[in-house]
Amino acid sequence: MSSMLSSSEPALFNSFTPASISWHNVNVWAKCKTRLWFRMPQYGPQIIKNVSGRINAGSTLAIMGARFPSPFFSFDYSNFSLIFIDFDFSGAGKTTLLNVLNARNLSNFYVDGVIKINDQLADIDMITSMSAYVQQEDLFLPTLTVREHLVFQALVRMDSKISDHHKIIRINQVMQELSLEKCAETRIGGNRYFKGISGGELKRLSFAVEILTNPSIMFCDEPTSGLDSFMASNLVSIINKLARSGRTLICTIHQPSSETFEMFQNLLLLADGRIAYFGELKDAVRHFSSIGYRCPENYNPADFYVQELAVIPGRELECRKKINRICDYFEKSFLNQKSNSVSIRLHQSSFSTIRKPKLSRYKVGRWQQYSALTWRSYLTVLREPALTYVRLSQALINSIVIALIFHGQNYDQRGVSNINGALFLLLVNMTMQNAFAVINVFCSELPIFIREHNNGMYRVDAYFFCKNLAEIPIFVCIPIVFVSIYYYAINLYPSFDSFLYCMVVAILLSACGVSFGYLISCTCRNTDVALSFGPPLVMPLQLLGGYFLNTKSIPSFLRWTQYLSWFYYGFDLLAVNQWDKISSMECDNDTNITRNGTISRPNQDAASKSSGVCFRNGQQVLSFLNLGNHSEWIDFFGLILLIVTMRFIAFLTLVLLSRRR
Repeated sequence: MSSMLSSSEPALFNSFTPASISWHNVNVWAKCKTRLWFRMPQYGPQIIKNVSGRINAGSTLAIMGARFPSPFFSFDYSNFSLIFIDFDFSGAGKTTLLNVLNARNLSNFYVDGVIKINDQLADIDMITSMSAYVQQEDLFLPTLTVREHLVFQALVRMDSKISDHHKIIRINQVMQELSLEKCAETRIGGNRYFKGISGGELKRLSFAVEILTNPSIMFCDEPTSGLDSFMASNLVSIINKLARSGRTLICTIHQPSSETFEMFQNLLLLADGRIAYFGELKDAVRHFSSIGYRCPENYNPADFYVQELAVIPGRELECRKKINRICDYFEKSFLNQKSNSVSIRLHQSSFSTIRKPKLSRYKVGRWQQYSALTWRSYLTVLREPALTYVRLSQALINSIVIALIFHGQNYDQRGVSNINGALFLLLVNMTMQNAFAVINVFCSELPIFIREHNNGMYRVDAYFFCKNLAEIPIFVCIPIVFVSIYYYAINLYPSFDSFLYCMVVAILLSACGVSFGYLISCTCRNTDVALSFGPPLVMPLQLLGGYFLNTKSIPSFLRWTQYLSWFYYGFDLLAVNQWDKISSMECDNDTNITRNGTISRPNQDAASKSSGVCFRNGQQVLSFLNLGNHSEWIDFFGLILLIVTMRFIAFLTLVLLSRRR
């Protein structure tokens, strides 16, 4: 990356606008789908109920809540229909509130309310441009090192006016702040091939990515989950350090230790979507004591609050009455009135000194996105075992096995069936191996793409184009390796032109397999589901290829389907390349080929002899298979059209998928 550095003037990448955030009368309902596909989603359970609050710049807020049981469905009495809910809303609503405040992951909700940043009405672009979201699940490409990942993030997330040289300086600063220097050159890992960095380092890397751009507000969804108490305390210390620099940090917390819990400044307790307490953390114990719920000495206050707000199975009615009593008391309390009065006063004020944030969705231009994505994609492809070493080894082994089994075929009646079988095996190998390789890798990258795209890092077309571009070399090398071993060992037509012709066809078939893999991956979005649906979809395409079933035997009402099969175009090209130039073949009385492809002998009955076919040249073989009836350019056009069409549909599916915020 040294060639990417420049010596331009320093940019103000260390500056940001301290920002307070307030939310007023926020209500959230789940969208419920009915069995009738044409009906619009209806309002489901209310998850957040008239929640308001405010956090000043330079403060930390911990959002906590207890889980409670809720039904998975409801009954619509007006239409006498059962309404099924897509989610188990068994939490208190803390993650839902966090998603509302940072305007992400809201496609399955109806939201009502007002959000303001520095007393300005905030829309999605404003919130995105001034905030960062550290999500609970750490999603990284395992093949990149820590430094490479931060370099990519800096290239697509930091302002394009900042030179690459100063972006590298910023990366080094962030790694030093979050103690990531020791693992800077270590691959992130976390997949089935290698372990990589530790859980604490993964979480610090998540924070490092978000603070690269110096956001004013940071939202963190359960940042301490999966960490031991020591690492959790260290992480919250980093959160407090970021708050002292002027940032606003809002975190959801689950089961913190007492030490970790007391490191936060403010606390918001949610119960059944309502506020049970909101204010300074140090005042929470006194507030609960004033309403008759005293926290025992030497007891973790966080555990105490959760227990008091929990719904215990078998005591649901009693617990809900207690929760409503606690929430009702807070709504009437002095603390809540004080919070509301602050919000009302801020509504009437103005801040002329506030710098207007940049509202553009993307921080860098299209060319910078393509450049950074191409660099990362090439690194990923070169280091991904499923796409490189495993795929090349698989192609090498399969080609050797086929070459040994079909070695040295003669151009006689027995050789016709054997050679045709070997040609079709080439079709199957180029399709299945490449399609499943794409499915195994691309499905696992889709969550990363969706998160990065929703964060405004790059466009869908930039990601898809660069992903396809980076994988071209490996998916060209695989058919070259396969055909180089396979072709002459089987004794296919001994011409270098025919060898190159076969290699070109194999490359196109490989591209078809890759395109099919992208299409299934984008449609299913899950590796297991894609691997389950892939083979059943490929099987009819194989049957229409002209090897197992003569194309004349296809029912007339289904004959059009053969033009959707790349096996049909590929087998036609390979068969013509093999048999078209063969002018003579051995045809003795000992061996005939029947019309169903079996071998007949002279001692068979007359009926069997009369049905036999003795091929005297390659044209007769093609005629028997009903191949070579049209120009080879039609086959090439068909393959290219299928490649383009499948990738275009995959791209459109990816666009639709990316629009779910």
